[in-house]
Amino acid sequence: MSGDGITSLPIFSRLDEIAGVLRERRTLMLTAEPGAGKTTLVPWKLMQDHGTGSGKILLLQPRRVAARAAAERIAQILGEKLGATVGLRTRLETVVSASTRLEVVTEGVLVRIIQHDQALVGYGTVIFDEFHERNLAGDLALAFTHDCRQTLRPDLALLFMSATVRSTELAPVLGDVPRIAVPGRTFTVTVEYHPPLPNEKPWEGAARLVRKAQGLADTGDILAFLPGYREIARARELLEKDLPGNCAILALHGSLPPAEQRRAFQTVKSCRRIILSTNIAETSVTIPGITVVVDTGLERRVRFSLRTGMDHWDTGAISAASAEQRKGRAGRLGPGICLRWWREDAPQLPHSQPEILEADLAPLALETAAWGVKTAEDLAWLTPPPQAHLRRAMALLADLGLVEGNGAISPQGRAAAALGLHPRLARMVLRAALEGDVATAALVAALIEEGGGIARGAVDFRDRFEQWIAWSRGAPGDSSIAVNRVRDEAARCARAAGSSFNAKDVDPSIAGRLLLLAYPDRAAKRSGVQGNRTRWTLAGGRAAFSFVPFSGCEYIVAPEIDGGDTDGRIMLAAPVDEKDIIRTFKESLEETVSVSWKGWKPVFETEVRAGGMLIERGRSAVPEAGIIQRETLRRLSELGLQSLPWSDESRALLARCRLARKKGMSSVFPDFSEDALLDEAGTWLIPFGRWDGGTVWDDASILKALKSRLGYALAARLDSWAPEWVLLPSGSRRRVEYESGEFPVIAARLQEFFGCVDTPIIAGEPALLHLLSPAGRPVQVTRDLGGFWSGTYRDVRKELLGRYPRHYWPENPMEAEPTSRAKPRKK
Repeated sequence: MSGDGITSLPIFSRLDEIAGVLRERRTLMLTAEPGAGKTTLVPWKLMQDHGTGSGKILLLQPRRVAARAAAERIAQILGEKLGATVGLRTRLETVVSASTRLEVVTEGVLVRIIQHDQALVGYGTVIFDEFHERNLAGDLALAFTHDCRQTLRPDLALLFMSATVRSTELAPVLGDVPRIAVPGRTFTVTVEYHPPLPNEKPWEGAARLVRKAQGLADTGDILAFLPGYREIARARELLEKDLPGNCAILALHGSLPPAEQRRAFQTVKSCRRIILSTNIAETSVTIPGITVVVDTGLERRVRFSLRTGMDHWDTGAISAASAEQRKGRAGRLGPGICLRWWREDAPQLPHSQPEILEADLAPLALETAAWGVKTAEDLAWLTPPPQAHLRRAMALLADLGLVEGNGAISPQGRAAAALGLHPRLARMVLRAALEGDVATAALVAALIEEGGGIARGAVDFRDRFEQWIAWSRGAPGDSSIAVNRVRDEAARCARAAGSSFNAKDVDPSIAGRLLLLAYPDRAAKRSGVQGNRTRWTLAGGRAAFSFVPFSGCEYIVAPEIDGGDTDGRIMLAAPVDEKDIIRTFKESLEETVSVSWKGWKPVFETEVRAGGMLIERGRSAVPEAGIIQRETLRRLSELGLQSLPWSDESRALLARCRLARKKGMSSVFPDFSEDALLDEAGTWLIPFGRWDGGTVWDDASILKALKSRLGYALAARLDSWAPEWVLLPSGSRRRVEYESGEFPVIAARLQEFFGCVDTPIIAGEPALLHLLSPAGRPVQVTRDLGGFWSGTYRDVRKELLGRYPRHYWPENPMEAEPTSRAKPRKK
């Protein structure tokens, strides 16, 4: 951009005012519409305004693409190469020199800078560009910067720039902040709504609208927004089938290398460009030549679930503010067109949620611990981090050994914070460095952080690992971009750990073991197969599934799991050996003895668990008697008394004892109710069990236990009062049945009661007589034998004479001789 070009930008005439307010108030909120030139010209002006501050300027950009584009554009205005007055710092590249006065950095880099120097010595101004995006790293950087200014650097100037930020957002932290609003230089953009066709996928909709856009506008380039690189790849395949000869399709997303990203910012006069982009083209950077925007209205988000402790990948609708930002990309050169892939009346949130409300807070918790505060809540936040999420994050850091019990950062945690990795991966790299495996660990971390282009979409981590190694050794394929990006990140990780990276030192066979250091809670054991899905049980008990079978592998570790509402879906995993599982969980291995039952015979097994996963199970030696007794009582409590091996004799004794309590002898007899027997089983039943591993109880031991509870003295009283047997008038002995109802029952042939007028008395009351026919069928049930003889016997006799004529049926039974035979014996 030439000097003449910058004077035509809307913000140029306000630069002196902006610098003056910032110089005087040290804080400013600059709202500038798209196309105003704020990202380029404001830092350029402040570099020349020495009154703003003598130190260097930090310009924060939320994305690497935007940071690089802004740095190169400002350097171009100065007529210099990048790295002179204008420098660039991202995680993967640092281009600065001793003469650099403006450093364009990503938000995570600012966190590293201020953690290294909490006073920001040498810096005078920090600019937060595209502040409305409210990324987690941006909120963290602001919390540290604000704390720095409050305690160490009251002279530090803070400038916030955005096109859509709400003025009230800064007030809770910074108070009354002066604000300057600058209109943009945008032309009218005509909006058309083309909602999805039936069953139309996002990439299909994008391709359809791009084709339509080619007919609506004869000139200018087309920018299409899609949620992710997978959708970009599929849309590209569809468009390439019928692409006109004068068109070129370009992709733009964060995992592309700088050279590929620059192509999107370079106009080509000889052809029309179709740029398929994620939301990185939404703000911060201006792509020249765009006259048409195709917007699917979707973005890819990662949301952390407190319930599962995992990330959930979510493709959802963008906010109204984002839709306006995207539309504005078509109105920079002149009137433009925006084709939207949704209904005009579709609901939209006004603004996107701050990431701090939805993200995994483990990185934030580690950084705040390294900052030195007791808890993250001691810092000032635009949106306070959710307490439950913070507690979950601190628990993870404690499990990884990165914080102490009181929440203070540990020495290993401080080293991990300096690596610029997620705490999990940082812990892995540091532990691997102690064992001489830093090269492998650095490559593992790089493949997870930057390896989207290596075997993209592969679930088996070995595929990514092996493909990178093959490509790095010269295997054919379009690999240089991905290989170099991963190599650079691996080298950075190794340097941060105090070592160096050499691909020859990489050992793929230990990748799974190293991942266990980072993700011990993501270890999983195979638990079954359902159709084309393999089920796994994670450490802690949660279930997950994979569409890759990992044949021959009993255990895996899964660093990437889409948490899901029920079972998680494994997105990336590596196999591990059982010995690696045991090694990882050696301090928390649990060995328990479990019991199963065959009737009342216990079978004992030893179980070894690691992280809740069953590692080993086998027959166990018979444990001590106390353990068997405890398990036996637990089973009895679950199953109840009916589960015991009762015999007829023991059931009868139990029923007689219960009758004794019921009929007024409760002050003398023990309680034989079910509740009492269960509650006191340890005293009356346990002494009669077998505790050497054999069958605990049989019918004989139950009878002995009941008799012991009753005692000899009461047993004699019971035999007299409620006898087990009675002698009938015929001379036969019959068992008294006590279990069937309220009254004791004596069942015998009617003929055995001849000559007997009084009903036998049992437990102080007449028994219930079941008078039977010669065939053993009841002909009368009564408790009044004399009344039966003088009453209904005549009718019964007539029926019995007809059915059993050979038997003895006297007319006067009260004077007849009782018999257990057909007729009385002759004397």
